[in-house]
Amino acid sequence: MIQKNYKKIIKYIYIFLAVFIYVYFMITSTIFLIINLIIFLIILFRMFVYWLNNNFIAKRMSLYNVHMFGKKGRGKDLSTQLVIVKRYAKTYRKIVKKQTKLFDKIGINFSDYVDIYFHYFPLYLSNIDYGYGSRIIDLDELKLIDKNTGDVVTYQSVMDGSYKKMHIEKIDMYEGLDLYISDAQLGLPNTEHKDLDKIYPWLPVFIALSRQLYNMNVIVNTQEYSRLWIKLRGQQDVYFKALNTVPINKSFTQRIWKKLPILKNYMFVKLRYYEEQQSAELNILPFSAKGLVNEGMKHAVLSDGQSIKEQFESTYGVIKDITIVIKISKIKYDSRIFHEYIFGYKAP
Repeated sequence: MIQKNYKKIIKYIYIFLAVFIYVYFMITSTIFLIINLIIFLIILFRMFVYWLNNNFIAKRMSLYNVHMFGKKGRGKDLSTQLVIVKRYAKTYRKIVKKQTKLFDKIGINFSDYVDIYFHYFPLYLSNIDYGYGSRIIDLDELKLIDKNTGDVVTYQSVMDGSYKKMHIEKIDMYEGLDLYISDAQLGLPNTEHKDLDKIYPWLPVFIALSRQLYNMNVIVNTQEYSRLWIKLRGQQDVYFKALNTVPINKSFTQRIWKKLPILKNYMFVKLRYYEEQQSAELNILPFSAKGLVNEGMKHAVLSDGQSIKEQFESTYGVIKDITIVIKISKIKYDSRIFHEYIFGYKAP
């Protein structure tokens, strides 16, 4: 016990000395003060950029059907988790606070019933639990099926008009809720397209009409762009490729990162945004103006460079790299959930 307290005292002494030296130089050295001010402004600017990027991806997922793809461990579910935090966390906390007060009046602990409450009053739908008011569903719940004949809506029934004669029941509680599908290459793999044509003949029509049927956006992620069932690939409006995370999982940097003050509480994800499907499919790089500037004809070349960029974006759409940041304490999903599904218990 004495040794433990001794180490704690030494630690506080080091901290005090570091702060004292820092403040001393701040007061006595103008150069040191200017350097710190510049560093502070750079950090402030980066924080503002991250805030803009976080809002950018959250806005895209609130407006459009989205396909996010990237190799495992590159930040696909982290990005989705960030969006869910941005979109639902505030509402979730308000509801929990309100219901807790109501339940307290009748002597019941609402925390024991949170999952049940949001199962019947969800904020969004998903196939894994990202927290903040999700309802975990099976895709078959959304089946467009005639309750009398058992026929389902397909492209053929839309083309011949027979779908208009079907009696299909809507799940009213799903109105206005977005659907998030993680690891869609497992449940909707393009390699099994023949089986998918039999199991989910209605799904391509549902996703194509999701905005009209339920005012719903559908957000899916896969490890590779081409692994998603081909009938669903063209249904997305915009695309994100997850490039990498900081810190990288199971790396030396991750061990160092955990020791860094403040930064250890956050994770960063680099993404590439694609406005057009063909650009995502071809893995087109963002436009780069490097090499276009010629010092001898600076103005003329820059003007030409701008026209080249406009031509590039008219062909491939807007493509840009962004970095987003999420606080680790906000992460609620289990990155190894299939360990529990297959082995019956949570991963170590």
